[in-house]
Amino acid sequence: MRLTVSHGTAFKAPTFNNLFWPFEDYGFGYSYAGNPDLRPEKAKSSEMGIHYASGHQSVDVTYFDNRIRDLIASNGLPATTLINIAQARINGLEAQFKTRVADYGINGTLTLQDPRQTSGANQGKLLNRRATEAARIEVVHEFGAYRVASSLYAEGRRFDDLANTSAKRLGGYGLLDVRAEYSIAPGWLAQGRASNLLDKQYETAQFFNQARRGLYFTLNYQPEN
Repeated sequence: MRLTVSHGTAFKAPTFNNLFWPFEDYGFGYSYAGNPDLRPEKAKSSEMGIHYASGHQSVDVTYFDNRIRDLIASNGLPATTLINIAQARINGLEAQFKTRVADYGINGTLTLQDPRQTSGANQGKLLNRRATEAARIEVVHEFGAYRVASSLYAEGRRFDDLANTSAKRLGGYGLLDVRAEYSIAPGWLAQGRASNLLDKQYETAQFFNQARRGLYFTLNYQPEN
């Protein structure tokens, strides 16, 4: 068992496009413009965690607390420009586990967070485009030169705007991925992968559809030492 405590600071400067992108009407009912008055983000982050491992099993639980000044954020479409949120806080819990049952490896993560604006006109409301919960579980099976795996990833609902209006609420989603690998020879690996196997249609930002079902085949060679 291991206990950990950490604290750090962070700094994020706005990009050139964040500052000076000219007003642009994209012709789809929305527009975007840079904001030369943006200030850099500054943050303080603290974490406390516990790690436990025994045999093929391990568990990690971490509490995190991030306090951000001048958070750079977008208020969402249709007409958007980046702004600074004077004070914001993101805190919550993250848990990870790994175990093995017979020839199956199982691992997963769960994140529960509270991303809030703590100043301004929208004080107390959620930061936009951030889900309050996310989870992932993966099962891997190995036999001989073969390895197959499937994973399920899910995120909860979120809002596209800082005011958290119902018209700007984006639904949660779940994605199923599968992959199969075959070790052809020492150093050679063939892989087939299907992402978003159930062809889920979803958005993490309004009007920006994410990738639908995809099939990928790769051949990889890595020299052995």
